[in-house]
Amino acid sequence: EAVLGEQNYCGLCRPKTKEEITNKELLASESHAGVVSARITLGEILVAIPDGYNGADVSVLAKQILANPKIVKLLKRADPLAPKKKSQKSSRKHRSSRRSKSKEHVEVMEKFDEEDEIKQD
Repeated sequence: EAVLGEQNYCGLCRPKTKEEITNKELLASESHAGVVSARITLGEILVAIPDGYNGADVSVLAKQILANPKIVKLLKRADPLAPKKKSQKSSRKHRSSRRSKSKEHVEVMEKFDEEDEIKQD
């Protein structure tokens, strides 16, 4: 959504704990012991906090979205950003229809006689 992209955000929120990460200077995770960081872990879900809102506000909205069965299914995938894999049944249907179209195309190409065209020039 274009509107969301143009919105200003003041930080990130952990929806489960309502914890806010508002220090934009922090590293995402510790590069070595003793480094102060936001402690963001691989696969962790964070939600952007729009200006004028706080972690508690965003957390309530995020929990409703994250409880949606379609979102739960999406987030369980190994790579949620990868394109959805097609089922084998649907891919078989597409393959057979592609084959028939390509056969028709080949038949059309066989009817074309290149030598006749050269003689006409």
